[in-house]
Amino acid sequence: MTYPIIQPSGQGKAIYEKHFHNQNQCYGDDGANNLERGSLTPFRITSGVPDVMGTELQIHDGTVIEGGSPLKSFDIGRFFVTASEATDATYFVEIWYGTTTFGAASLLSEFYYRTGSNNAEVVPNVFPCDHIPCNQKLWVRCKCQTTTSWLDFLVEIHSYPWP
Repeated sequence: MTYPIIQPSGQGKAIYEKHFHNQNQCYGDDGANNLERGSLTPFRITSGVPDVMGTELQIHDGTVIEGGSPLKSFDIGRFFVTASEATDATYFVEIWYGTTTFGAASLLSEFYYRTGSNNAEVVPNVFPCDHIPCNQKLWVRCKCQTTTSWLDFLVEIHSYPWP
């Protein structure tokens, strides 16, 4: 799949993703802050005081996504915000991965999310990120420019049978 984007300079286009997505799965919360395929229950992250990162939320415990070999890899294709506490506010969201603790984790991706007046997003955020092994833990955290507030979200993951 290819997504053309306009460069900030306004000159030309760039391709930031071009490959075949082997498997595409949608995940929500299993009720214990862990990925569950097909769940419509969103995860919730809460920002810290204005413009300060909130506490990270672990959303995957490191078991191999969809089973099989730990040599499989995955990336997060979409981050779908289903609700937010703050209206007309900008959030900064980070996604981290690792095998032990958040303190030893690596940054996978980061992006901005702007809420509208209706507190929900119509189209999921699509962003580039690296493939990582399917046996990695995942954490998400955010900050909001104006207030301590929460975001509810679901994720879409592309998994691959190769590293």
